[in-house]
Amino acid sequence: MGARRRSVSELPRAPLQMVHPAAIPGAAVPGAEIMADLESGMGVVLCSLFRTALAWSNDPGPPMAELAALEEHALARLDEDECWPAAAVIAAQLAAERADRAQVAQACFCIADWALARNAGATAQAFMLLAALVCPRHPRYAWAAGRMLRGNGRMREAEFWLERSHRVAVWTGDAYAQSIALSSLGMLAYTGGNFGMAERRLKEALFVATRQGSRVLEGEVLHNLMVIETERHELARAEEYGVRAMEIYLSDHERLPALAHDIANLWIAQGHFGRALPVLLCVAGHLPDPAERFQTYSAAARAAGGACDEDAFDAVWTGAWECEATVGIDRLSAAAFLEMGRGASTLRRWDQAIDAFEAALAVASRRGEADVRFKAEAALELARKREGAAERVPVVSRRTAAADQVASDVIRALVPALPD
Repeated sequence: MGARRRSVSELPRAPLQMVHPAAIPGAAVPGAEIMADLESGMGVVLCSLFRTALAWSNDPGPPMAELAALEEHALARLDEDECWPAAAVIAAQLAAERADRAQVAQACFCIADWALARNAGATAQAFMLLAALVCPRHPRYAWAAGRMLRGNGRMREAEFWLERSHRVAVWTGDAYAQSIALSSLGMLAYTGGNFGMAERRLKEALFVATRQGSRVLEGEVLHNLMVIETERHELARAEEYGVRAMEIYLSDHERLPALAHDIANLWIAQGHFGRALPVLLCVAGHLPDPAERFQTYSAAARAAGGACDEDAFDAVWTGAWECEATVGIDRLSAAAFLEMGRGASTLRRWDQAIDAFEAALAVASRRGEADVRFKAEAALELARKREGAAERVPVVSRRTAAADQVASDVIRALVPALPD
């Protein structure tokens, strides 16, 4: 078979695919979110830098007068905060006769990473999108922008950037980017309740990852397929995907805690609440990100309710709301609130269930998660009537020996793989 085509020519233009965001009528003032996100002095400077770089990315021209002042300001503050070295690089490159777009994009990526650490999500999103605009032929920047938009609940924009990432990856022959873009598009479809499309996208991603011999990517796609099949209540298939993913993740994969979390969710779907609860508690204790802990505490609330462990439920319920108070609403999952409500409903704690279901409904409506919204509406109506919804009878896997072995492997691998 001949070598796959790799093009170095310009990407073909297509309607809307190459439209610059600042050119879209009615768009918000570019960079305004940065000033709202950061303290006044820093916000004004980074906003000015962002707007200058945004204009340059669309139409590179002669050096702008304000670039020298921006570079001087950043250089004078190199030791004050980690954003300033990257800001100085951007200003210096834009002022150069032949700017290096790769360096500008990498500096934008560094500022986005810095902003995330400060919980300045709007600033992180702005600079991540800027990196993708500065390097339009780089599919991985487009993927990172789309993935962050998806995480912030901006689903339509996320689809635009993920589709672009896939399109550019195919055009440039970047198989790795093609696989991760397809995988992310699959999870985007899953979030929107389109399970059939999600499965098709993920199987395409699995084919690409397997073809290129990337075991790491293969494991991650298998992991995502397990999540979808669990949600569809195709538990036997979910278990098969989980076992295959675990075979790859057991070699100290960085996503081992995430896989342990999702396998625990599979056990919850099978009715094995007592088996899932200790694994989830272990995972939650080792997650530094409060948004990730919130997800795990929410699943643990469902497991604690199913196991009728009121003390554990009280602990994880409190932990979940403490995490919720420290992160922005855009980083919270509607499905997680739904799980909290289900746990409370099982214990017939209707006031707590109503609080959780109302939160699930609000977040799902805001993020366009139709499947979760419908489930939250139904659960909320039942909780308000103080009537417990009939629990779906779990389909317990007949491969009990294999499932027990997976449980043993997960717990044994989880503890040493995570930091103290």
